[in-house]
Amino acid sequence: MSSKGLRTFACAALAAAFGMFGACAQATQYGVVFDPPFTVPGLMIIDVPLGSPCHDGGIQLCPFSVLSVDFIDSSGNEWGIPGPETPGGTFVNFIEPADTLIDIAVTITDLILIKGDVGCGDIGPSLVIDIEGDVTFSCGSILTTGNVISITKVPEPATLALLGLGLAGIAIARRRKLS
Repeated sequence: MSSKGLRTFACAALAAAFGMFGACAQATQYGVVFDPPFTVPGLMIIDVPLGSPCHDGGIQLCPFSVLSVDFIDSSGNEWGIPGPETPGGTFVNFIEPADTLIDIAVTITDLILIKGDVGCGDIGPSLVIDIEGDVTFSCGSILTTGNVISITKVPEPATLALLGLGLAGIAIARRRKLS
């Protein structure tokens, strides 16, 4: 095999590998937006595993990961989480067959104060979203409620980048083959 043929083969093999790796995502990320009475709508990014039981349709117990949380409470304090976590008792509600996530249930108790000056006292801060879309934030004697506005898919940058690299590799290999 000539060096040109070997390069073409290597490019095609690499493109196929990147394409396959990029196409095989392990989970789908969703953005969950919740509304006032928070000062600014809050955003939670979750990572829901593919397949059963999470995507079976209807309300299912599903150990999804919470990648990030960011919201400002009614007192102007900004809250988040220290890093990704998989809280217990997480539920999802998918509509079949469209595979559309319509509700989640999750309780997050390790919220951290990002900006502001509030103390919760003996009862630490928590954010609860129930399967009906009700959102409750509590911090000591402060109790604020709201609702989930929307849940939308968020494309994963790494998957998109790998898929793009795979497609670019296929295009380069094809172009070299035609030359």
